[in-house]
Amino acid sequence: MPGKGAEKKVRVNRVLMIDEAVRSGAFPTIEELANKSEVTRRTIERDIEYLRDMYQAPIEYSYEKRGYFYSEPNFFIKSVILTEGELFSIALFDRLLEQYYNTPIEAALRRIFAKIVKSMPERITVDAMLLSPQISVISDHQGNIDPKPLKISLPP
Repeated sequence: MPGKGAEKKVRVNRVLMIDEAVRSGAFPTIEELANKSEVTRRTIERDIEYLRDMYQAPIEYSYEKRGYFYSEPNFFIKSVILTEGELFSIALFDRLLEQYYNTPIEAALRRIFAKIVKSMPERITVDAMLLSPQISVISDHQGNIDPKPLKISLPP
């Protein structure tokens, strides 16, 4: 029997499939979505509720077209699938970045972090323990860094 982690991955894949079908403009029905993903109608109904609750998806049913559509045509799901460990790393990134304050690579690291954050959904649920102020990062003092020999080529 698959664990909860496997169930979540399957749900995420179904939700992404539903999103793609709805965004295509084909006005998919619950029956079509259930057949495509080989689950019950009730599972698709729960997935649509999940889309509304977790992603604030403006998904609605058209009685005229007899299928689902987005009432906001520009809506899409930012699909970044992270493990708990990766999410933990992101939660600590800001504190780790303090080690590079006023160094030549600080700006590059901040740009990378900003791109990661921009690609993520607006709302993420995180266990508060991950953000505990009791977690600290202690770095060894490396002395002064001479920026002249460092050449970092990262895309803007």
